[in-house]
Amino acid sequence: MKFLSISASVLLASSTVLATFSNLDIWSPKISRDTINLNYGKIEIHAGAFWSIWNNDVTALKGNLQVDQNAGFYISGKDGFFGLSVTLASGCGSITNNGIIAFNSFRTLKPPTYNLIGISFTNNGEIYFGTNSRVGLPFVSITAPSWTNNGLIVIWDQCRGSGIVSLGAPLKTITNNGQICLHNELYKQTSYIQGSGCITADKDTSIFLSNLVLGIDSKQTFYLADSESSIRANALGKPQTITVAGFGNGNIIGLDIPIVSCSSKNAWDYDSKTGILVLRGKGLLSQYFNIGTGYNPKLFKITTDSSIGLLSVPLVPNLIPAACKPCKQFPAAPDGTTTSIATATATAITTTRTVTNSNGVTCTEVDAIIVTTNDNNISAIPASVTSDCIPVTVTISPTTVAAPTVTVTYTPPVPPTTSTIYTVTSVIVTTTTTTTDHTTNPTTTLTLTVTKAGFFRFF
Repeated sequence: MKFLSISASVLLASSTVLATFSNLDIWSPKISRDTINLNYGKIEIHAGAFWSIWNNDVTALKGNLQVDQNAGFYISGKDGFFGLSVTLASGCGSITNNGIIAFNSFRTLKPPTYNLIGISFTNNGEIYFGTNSRVGLPFVSITAPSWTNNGLIVIWDQCRGSGIVSLGAPLKTITNNGQICLHNELYKQTSYIQGSGCITADKDTSIFLSNLVLGIDSKQTFYLADSESSIRANALGKPQTITVAGFGNGNIIGLDIPIVSCSSKNAWDYDSKTGILVLRGKGLLSQYFNIGTGYNPKLFKITTDSSIGLLSVPLVPNLIPAACKPCKQFPAAPDGTTTSIATATATAITTTRTVTNSNGVTCTEVDAIIVTTNDNNISAIPASVTSDCIPVTVTISPTTVAAPTVTVTYTPPVPPTTSTIYTVTSVIVTTTTTTTDHTTNPTTTLTLTVTKAGFFRFF
């Protein structure tokens, strides 16, 4: 009997190991909610499919993750206290993305943890990391020893904090031939950056090139996309030329020590012919920045707060490299829900839902849609979208068709400074006639399909 028990235990253990390292293939759209077990040797989302996971606070990848072209992998945190956690331990697997990957923790109170190490990281598609710094500091670390980006990476914080973004294993090399967009972030460089891509600093983002002993490829461009973003470099690193686009209109380029004159050398020099700006830390330690031509050096001035930066007030419209495209908004994760309005006689129809503003305050939004019928014609007019969070009105011309289906799309006008807006993408109207002489309006069933257009922040 002891022999049989031992054999059964061995068999059970073997089955467990096989289950742990089995593969998961997603061939069609899949939506999951709450706790999900991801103990797979490989997860592959095939073309034409997606996997959207909602309300799963802790996601621990155990093996390879592969997202094919025209496929998506989404993980969205739930409304509540705990932040989203997505991890891949060192040596456990690789991430290869040719589609869309989006991790979204905008709705959580605490900030998320995105700690992806693994063996290798390769992005040829689009990867989005949504964070918030309302309470605490987000942890965003993508530090595989083999690191390549040929697509788009967006790291988006809803409010400016002091959490540090880490890209690539320390003292190793990252290759960026695509674009990395940083929104309300602090990026600290700890690896050699090679490639001809673009790293975009948007909405009060700070880039700190902290280890220039490792070097920066001169073909790599750092783009200051808004007036509040800045870049500074380690003065003790080897002198080199760093390509910077978009400098001006209040941006700051600096070093990590004060910029001062020493002996016969100025604190800074600008060559109007080559477009090279030289900053000298304590008059001796120099770094070079290729900011382009056309600047008036008389309008440069050293910042007064810590004397470590040089500020330019005018914005010189130098050519922005093609690699520095406008950063994309955060994509909406499929949730498989629609909002239906019960049967009603053709009149003004409204639907009410709750939205959350940038401060985490829940408020009410009312969408008004006017539906009228005239014989066989149906008109659907999105009258307005109102909210006690933010005032916004959308007016659209009527759309009238003879068929029982009408599609109405609209985009809000110039958005307010802080808002979360749902975009109504379609209105499907079906009618069933209750009278034959059309002396009264037929009964109308209105189904409103609402797609959440991401938890967009408009700035």
